[in-house]
Amino acid sequence: MRKRRAYLMFSGFALMAIAGTTVGVNTYQQHRLAPYKTAKQQKLQTVVQNFPTTVVKTKAQKVDDLKTKGIETPYDTQLTAQGKMPKEMTLAEKSNTYVKMTLSLSAEAAAQKSSTPNPDGTSATLNRINQAEQNVIDQQTPIKNRAEQITGKKVLKQSGYLVNTLSIMAKPAQVKQLSAIAGVKEVHIQSVYQPANSNDNDLAQVTDDWRSAHGGDGSGMLIADIDSGIDYTHPDLKLTTTGSKQAKLSKDSSKLFQKFSSYGVYQSNKVPFAHNYADNIDSQDELKDNGITHEHGQHVAGILAANGKVKGVVPEAQLLDMKVFSNHHNGASTDSIVDAIEDSVKLGADVLNLSLGSSLTNYSSLMPETAALNRAAKLGVVPVVAASNDGRASAEQSDLHTVAHNSEEDISISSMSVADGAISVASMEGTQTHALTTNFSDSTGKTFSDKVPVRVSPGIPDDFWTKKHTIKDNGVPLVDGEPNYDETKKADRQSKGFVKERDTHKIKIIQYNPDPEADTTVKDMQKAAKYNDVDMVILVDYKDRPLPSCDFAPVDDENAPAMLISYQSGRQLLAKVRELAPDYYGKEEALPEDFDKKQEVANVSLSSPITTTADNQDTGKMSTFTSWGCTPDLNLKPDVTGVGGNIWSLSNKDYAQMSGTSMASLFVAGTVALLKQQANKQHINLGQGSNKFMKNMKTLLQNTAQPVYSKDGQAYYSPRQQGAGLVQVDNAIKSHTVVTDAKDQDGAVDLKSFSGQTKTFTLNIKNVGNKAATYSVKGLGGVATEIRTTDSKAPNEVGIRTTYDSDGRSLDTTSLNGSGTYYYRDEQPYLDLVSEHNIANAKLTTSQNQVSVPAGQTKTFAVTVTVPKTQAKQSWVEGYVQVKSTKDSEPAANIPYFGYYGDWDAGQVIDKPAQEKGSIKGWGYLGDSHYLRPLVTGNTGIASNEYFTQYTSDNDHAAISFQKSSAHQSAVDLEYMLRWTKEIDVDVLGADKKTVLKHLATY
Repeated sequence: MRKRRAYLMFSGFALMAIAGTTVGVNTYQQHRLAPYKTAKQQKLQTVVQNFPTTVVKTKAQKVDDLKTKGIETPYDTQLTAQGKMPKEMTLAEKSNTYVKMTLSLSAEAAAQKSSTPNPDGTSATLNRINQAEQNVIDQQTPIKNRAEQITGKKVLKQSGYLVNTLSIMAKPAQVKQLSAIAGVKEVHIQSVYQPANSNDNDLAQVTDDWRSAHGGDGSGMLIADIDSGIDYTHPDLKLTTTGSKQAKLSKDSSKLFQKFSSYGVYQSNKVPFAHNYADNIDSQDELKDNGITHEHGQHVAGILAANGKVKGVVPEAQLLDMKVFSNHHNGASTDSIVDAIEDSVKLGADVLNLSLGSSLTNYSSLMPETAALNRAAKLGVVPVVAASNDGRASAEQSDLHTVAHNSEEDISISSMSVADGAISVASMEGTQTHALTTNFSDSTGKTFSDKVPVRVSPGIPDDFWTKKHTIKDNGVPLVDGEPNYDETKKADRQSKGFVKERDTHKIKIIQYNPDPEADTTVKDMQKAAKYNDVDMVILVDYKDRPLPSCDFAPVDDENAPAMLISYQSGRQLLAKVRELAPDYYGKEEALPEDFDKKQEVANVSLSSPITTTADNQDTGKMSTFTSWGCTPDLNLKPDVTGVGGNIWSLSNKDYAQMSGTSMASLFVAGTVALLKQQANKQHINLGQGSNKFMKNMKTLLQNTAQPVYSKDGQAYYSPRQQGAGLVQVDNAIKSHTVVTDAKDQDGAVDLKSFSGQTKTFTLNIKNVGNKAATYSVKGLGGVATEIRTTDSKAPNEVGIRTTYDSDGRSLDTTSLNGSGTYYYRDEQPYLDLVSEHNIANAKLTTSQNQVSVPAGQTKTFAVTVTVPKTQAKQSWVEGYVQVKSTKDSEPAANIPYFGYYGDWDAGQVIDKPAQEKGSIKGWGYLGDSHYLRPLVTGNTGIASNEYFTQYTSDNDHAAISFQKSSAHQSAVDLEYMLRWTKEIDVDVLGADKKTVLKHLATY
């Protein structure tokens, strides 16, 4: 079987720099997967594949290196965070630029040693933990000194509690030396992470009635909000007398921790500890989110534990404000996240919530953040991590995701949520939507556009909404020489759509044209509007889709107020404005030269935006943005589902709606806290404070979750999308049944890859109640598979639609998960729709229809899945088994199963060469290393990666040479990867296409 556990994923395209070969020798690309031969080779190859290390020395090499300008590297996100422009840098410049690296060391961390006590908040325990951590850090000294000698930089951070690591600024060209230091296990580029309504508590059974019946309000629980910061002054962030009496972390204990750590502040009994790990500044302005991540951490805090107009899942729980996102730059670093996890554990957190993520690339269990989560779990602290919001990978065109049309590894789940010790959470839709809306009224006060959903820039003065304004259209655009009366002109590169002498002190309506290259983003438009003394710019979204979030600048001396409205709302508003304009020249009989004449309405008023509520039409569906699993080695992720679509919660000053697996993970984190609270109260042994607690909690949540049913597909959604289903807190607290895979005691069954028509697995039923019970066993729904179709009338959940003009040019590709516009190289209009359907004539049988289990004991039974001969190979087979007690009061226990019917390793790894029929992206060729065009070019109509110019791609006649007179002395091998790959060898072969003349590189 192909080795796949390194989790290196080339997708989108892989760029491989290749040195010149002998003149006249044709090149042929051979791609294969080779296992590591020795541990030393694995280490060295890991260094090679993670860190391109081109170092330019000679004059000739400097000239040649200019051709590597813009080639992507794994540390581009860090370069961007430093204020650099990686697209403008060559590989040599990048390899000689310092970026933050982490050295994971071979010796054990303090938490791995049996002599280190578990945290309990007392000064004696804190002393012992700190001493154990210091002992580990002291032993790092020889490695620290050598690393500083190699890099010429001082070590930035040393960790020794949950992980044994040190961080340092280093050049990628120095990585081999760092890796060779005795005691260094791995060298990691530090990752940069991004952030991933009270009625929705009902969906997860978290209701006031439930709290009343069970006393489940989170009292005595402490949850770490590892995010972008909390504004603790919000009136909804409080404890009542009940919560205060049972508060876990006291002011004295917080102060004691601050004394040991020399940082952090006590804010309130609700937020007893806060620290800005991103900037190490603890003023309140720096602790709360200033808007750079849209007050994400505050929204998270409200869903978890708001206790006012909004009721969180655990309103009486305390929150740790562990801020890992800076107010001054995007992204959270590995160091900040690891420090926040370690301190949360030391402070006695019951649950860690990480509503953040990065794509699953270069994943390793030794990554510091992953190791920290796993070790926190072993100490009985439950990490809950958002699965991420990348949607179906087939709907993405991204270097971090597999390509469309590839059913095998359509995986988009985030890296930290793959950790064994984490509960990974997918998202389903909530019950209501909340929209910020405004009304437009004419000079008489009559409303002509009612409840228009809007996004508005922060900081608009209050008196703006009380004044009368003149609102002006940007004119009718011409489409194929004909006026389109439904739309307005878009912003252009030069004027952005404003004419100062005509638009001063008016509101201007312009079509949104979010093109950074044309400087027409929202912020660009705000600056241009201010320059032209425009009162406000109303941007009409350029395509028909849900109103997207956008990055506004606060209103100030350089930025005018801005408002974004949807495509449909814009069409309606334009029609009203043109109807009301007394001298509007956009009538059908008007000539094109008249279009720029006055098109405005005076004395218009806009109401101050308010929040309006409506039923969510997608309630009960999985959110299209939720990321999919499984892992590349066929383990199920995500684990469970929470409610994450259209969630109403807190902003710094007020309330707001957001969507995302960020929101979904909070319902699960809160549920874990409720379950632990009830287990403590009822003296139920779930292994609290031990390494069993995490395993037991995850299994309990999975068994009692309710799989979400797709009415469109008439089947349950795939376990790869929803895990075990939507968490059900009431069911979890009532359950006395635990069902696990007998092979590994997990709450999900990984069938892996199988080729026979039948596949048998074994389940354990454990009766944890005090009375004997009899259980029925059956399949929940049918045995299902994933269906991909080009039938536009077929039910579908996610996918892509591409439309083409009569000449075969791509006009637009619509992603059904609303992620954006994408381009594909198909010769015909392509439709890729994905949904789950039951397999006709497939069946699930059990060795026993009923199983009797004495109290406290475990019984085993077998389950067999049979697929018909007509079932296509290379397809998913998945579903759910339900175990139900004959007692009606006992909730059913469900367990998901999934596997791959066929040969998991047989799928196409690399896209076909560009010149071959069936090439998906047209990236398979040897390219000019400067322009990335094929070495042999000509306008023959064979597409390459260039969308606007058609280039020939002919690998059999592409050549590179060492000769100075040669046009091509080097090349870049451009490949579009379809599968997760561990290793790629690039060889130059002889004419027989078998003999290896030269091994060029291993990636």
